Amino acid sequence: MHDLPVDLPFQYSIHSPTTFLEQHLAQLLPDWWLPIVTVLVVLQKSPIPLLEKTAATEQAKEWLRQHLLCLLTTVAERLNQQGYASDVFDPRTGFPLCSQPGCLPLDHIAVVQTTLGYPTQRLGGCRVIDHPDWETAVYPAILVSTAPPPTVEQVLKEFCGHTTTPVPLPKA
Repeated sequence: MHDLPVDLPFQYSIHSPTTFLEQHLAQLLPDWWLPIVTVLVVLQKSPIPLLEKTAATEQAKEWLRQHLLCLLTTVAERLNQQGYASDVFDPRTGFPLCSQPGCLPLDHIAVVQTTLGYPTQRLGGCRVIDHPDWETAVYPAILVSTAPPPTVEQVLKEFCGHTTTPVPLPKA
């Protein structure tokens, strides 16, 4: 796992909550009484395509997962310190890391597909994002917050500086 590069690029996109998130808030985050205002989608480039299930792809996915969860948990903690409710959903399980989990997991791939319009490809029983530039070498993470979009973006940039870029639109 140590041979993976530490400086893999990542991109972000900030959205209003999807209809699914609005309608299923109580099943996703049962302790939240305020509605989600902002959805932060972060995509990290993988060093290898994630379309096949191999030891190398599983290792890459776990490294990417840990990296993104560390970053987004830090962002969520800062937003929480500012008085907003914020949480990160674990890409592997679909459940929140800090809040009481509900009975419904969040499908990261569905959120990316809904918010960004990226196509997906099937990998057994799972789907993989087909990024316009990185193809299937991409790993997603989702943060939700009651903070307004500019606040979420400001906190993200505070921890990432200029290393983040907005996500590109899907190719026609």
